[in-house]
Amino acid sequence: MKKNELDEIQEEYSKRTSEITEKGWQGYRGMVFQEILCAHLEKYMPSGLEFVKRAWVEDHPQEIDLLLVKKGAEPIDLTPAYRSDDVIRVFEIKASGMFCKKENVEEVLREFNSRITEGTGKEFTYITRRESRRNSISTKNALGNDAYIFFIGNGENRITNYDDWTRLIISIKKTKAL
Repeated sequence: MKKNELDEIQEEYSKRTSEITEKGWQGYRGMVFQEILCAHLEKYMPSGLEFVKRAWVEDHPQEIDLLLVKKGAEPIDLTPAYRSDDVIRVFEIKASGMFCKKENVEEVLREFNSRITEGTGKEFTYITRRESRRNSISTKNALGNDAYIFFIGNGENRITNYDDWTRLIISIKKTKAL
């Protein structure tokens, strides 16, 4: 069976996270996933746009995992903040979903989405490598098509969600600079 790009991402993630786990750096798994994901998504980037990792949008107090900005956009002065006019889209990237009480997942995600969207004035996209079955339903209920979940569940019963990977690629390709 030919490997899908999503399978390659998972294989690379597993390899790299096992290396950092041996060093006791489990807290960096999300950053590892973000790096791998960006490397794959950059292949589908429309001309005139680029990703910026771990940055801010001017006048918004929260760090954003990933910004899609106009190519050549420069941070404001000596900060990692970008002018709102240069930012096209904002992404929250998770290795294993949002951490909160199971009964609050939808509420937490809706509030988070609202805070980011209203605070930045930009389209918000939530990407997670893996979610539990229960949380994947709550995530989709809260965020709809703005949520991309690649693997649902764990172990032998894990579902690979190729449809969300394909939707994300199409979404990235369709993005236009302002």
